[in-house]
Amino acid sequence: MQHASYACSARRFLHAGMGLCMADPAEGDEVSIVVVGGVAVDMVHVQGVLCAADGAAAPVAKKNGSTAFLPCGQVVLLPGGHRPRKAGAPEGMAAPVGERAPDTETDDRVLVRAAVAEGGLRAIERADRQLDVFHLRLHTRTIGHAGIKGSVRGIRLPVQRGGRRGFVPAWQPFNLSPPRALHGTQVTKVMDDDKKPGYVRGKVSCTLLERAKMSLLNPKLIEEKAAERTIDALARPMIRLALEEGVETVWDRFEQQQPACKYCSSGLSCNRCAMGPCRIIPEHSRLRGVCGADADLIVARNLLDTIATGAAAHSDHGREIVETLHKTATGEAQGYVIADGTKLRKIAAELDIPAEDRTDREIAGDVALALLEEFGTIKNSIAFTGRVPEQTLSLWDAAGITPRSVDREIVEAMHRIQMGVGADYVNILLHGMRTALGDGWGGSLMATEVSDILFGTPKVNTSSVNLGVLKEDHVNIALHGHNPVLSEMIVRAAEDPGLLALAADMGAKGINLVGLCCTGNELLMRKGIPQAGNHFNQELIIMTGALDLMIVDYQCIFPSLPRTASCYHTHIVSTSPKSKVPGSLYYPFHPETALDTAKDIVRLAVENFENRIPERIRIPGEPVRAVTGFSVEAIEGALGGSFTPLIEAIADGRILGAVGIVGCNNPKVQHDYGHVTLTRELIKRDILVVETGCAAIASGKAGLLLPDAAEYAGPGLAAVCRALGMPPVLHMGSCVDCSRILVLAAALGKALNVGIDQLPLGGAAPEWYSQKAVSIGTYFVASGVYTVLGVMPKIAGSEDVVKLLTSDLNGVVHAAFAVEPDPVRAADLLEAHIRKKRQGLGI
Repeated sequence: MQHASYACSARRFLHAGMGLCMADPAEGDEVSIVVVGGVAVDMVHVQGVLCAADGAAAPVAKKNGSTAFLPCGQVVLLPGGHRPRKAGAPEGMAAPVGERAPDTETDDRVLVRAAVAEGGLRAIERADRQLDVFHLRLHTRTIGHAGIKGSVRGIRLPVQRGGRRGFVPAWQPFNLSPPRALHGTQVTKVMDDDKKPGYVRGKVSCTLLERAKMSLLNPKLIEEKAAERTIDALARPMIRLALEEGVETVWDRFEQQQPACKYCSSGLSCNRCAMGPCRIIPEHSRLRGVCGADADLIVARNLLDTIATGAAAHSDHGREIVETLHKTATGEAQGYVIADGTKLRKIAAELDIPAEDRTDREIAGDVALALLEEFGTIKNSIAFTGRVPEQTLSLWDAAGITPRSVDREIVEAMHRIQMGVGADYVNILLHGMRTALGDGWGGSLMATEVSDILFGTPKVNTSSVNLGVLKEDHVNIALHGHNPVLSEMIVRAAEDPGLLALAADMGAKGINLVGLCCTGNELLMRKGIPQAGNHFNQELIIMTGALDLMIVDYQCIFPSLPRTASCYHTHIVSTSPKSKVPGSLYYPFHPETALDTAKDIVRLAVENFENRIPERIRIPGEPVRAVTGFSVEAIEGALGGSFTPLIEAIADGRILGAVGIVGCNNPKVQHDYGHVTLTRELIKRDILVVETGCAAIASGKAGLLLPDAAEYAGPGLAAVCRALGMPPVLHMGSCVDCSRILVLAAALGKALNVGIDQLPLGGAAPEWYSQKAVSIGTYFVASGVYTVLGVMPKIAGSEDVVKLLTSDLNGVVHAAFAVEPDPVRAADLLEAHIRKKRQGLGI
């Protein structure tokens, strides 16, 4: 990137990024600065402006001697010495800065400083839509404007022409004449530096040369790769397109990483301290690391690290939801309400919080504070473990794995894996179970329950899934990540009449929201908003050419998304300070200003609609219908208000048992194959399947979330489904909603007066990849649920650790793990386990 320093001098126009320095005064004169879409610095003393062709910072010195740095792409310098003129006022009149224009929001300050001199207004607006220098609109008209020319030595000037980016060579004049009448309603807002939208670490791009190197020209090879990578019918044409055009995807990066390091894959690599890294290589007599840790200890410490990371991710998500509840109760959160007062009072009773003669907000404040205490409580117990059957609790107490609080177990886990602390692999992994239980019965469960309070407990509804949910004639916005606090406000913003009118002005028939991953699952469950796909669909949806904006919060976000989007017109917007994605546009999202931020983001998507390239739009097919919304309350309601009909169906053998299938996508497994094949096998054997996260969406795309899918089920399960009008596969929500499966299992155990481990239940994660999935699998096993993994964890380097997890845990919590990559064989294992548990119950 080239840089050059210029001082403003008479009659020079300095164009930097998308900004223009109108430099009538000599160097050192005072000027007013307007930052379009960002922070304004008022009446500064210019000592020079550092410019670059593509988004460098412009340092300006304030009168008090301090320095501010402003992105060149947002800076406009207008001559000082002229009084600012109020938008809409007659020519020649002035008004103080800070007065509000008639059509702006109450808290907006009008920062537009038009230079009024000799009866003429000097300002810049779009010139015939051919050259967008910046988007400044005033309620007035231009008088006596003769046009503007300008250029900069040694710098190519980026400009916008017809929605496409171009460059003006050095010294070539650019013209903004004849000007049109200035009109419209857009003004800039006062924004703090940390809230100013902008690209994280600059805009990224994928060059044509890079894409040419990636592209494949062999049609046969392209077809083979598309077929082997996914079973998703609508994903395959997008993978073909990626291979043809050289757009990198997760599968390409996986291939580039092969062959994998066998020591890392088996958990025998340790990088915990500066004495390493160490590897255990028995054939070379490397039996211990520098500190003396052997294979068992290294593998166990790595696994505990993974469990703690997953538990922290889910539990921190839960904390944000609870904090939003508290801010809603105190009136600090903009736009949020208590959506389910009944559930609020139920949770309040569980926490011994009085509710009689109190408002929802009063109760919510106390509930939020009580739940926040659960993260670091000193009472050595988590409130929601009161839902666990006594038989299961006694197993935890005997093993010393009853969770004491959420954060305490995670912090202690990280302490134990510090070199010189934990040295016994059994002790380390038992604490891993305790940490995971703090997630499942603490952080994740709080996230689920409080989300229901704030946004509504899911009810059975019908919607659509797969990439076909995009609409060519609508503004398409994808919501990706895991936090419903963000997506709730985007839904409200997309219903704003002003934004809908703007979309119509842009030529769109409306605003179409679609979900991805677990944010999508939250919206699908509660609002019936269509789901575009699961984890491995996130790059492919951009390649349709019809996605105008993808908004992300955190977890399961590919850092490569801005790179993929640079090949298309799509904006990637990141919103969480925990997950700033380089190349994305960053809009900090806070509950206090949630709706305003959401509207700004939706407006960005709407304005991007006109930048589509019609010939590149490829929506690959039609969506599939899906029935979702099976919260524990919805299942109980569908059964007539109690779980007795389900218990009776299991007791008489119409339903053999139930399996929870959860987890992600992993390129080690053909996309969706593990989920769909295992699900089909289980329902065929009269085993009811409940699903969350990416597994649930895989089944949805395969048509298994419909009552009609009963035709694929065994005769007993099919009869129950037809009688109740429900699918044989129940969508229970996002990955934090695996806690719903725990609550359902605990309720069945209490109804039968048995521990969870005695029930004919199983769990499976056929395509897991994430640390969160390891925590989920661990809290399922620790709660007494036999769990089959489709991908081998990084533990093969220690036979003792493998034996503990797959066998010896049966003597501790009456459940264990199994690893089986073949989903049909996995179904065999689960069926055998369920039949054994039925026999133990005498049914």
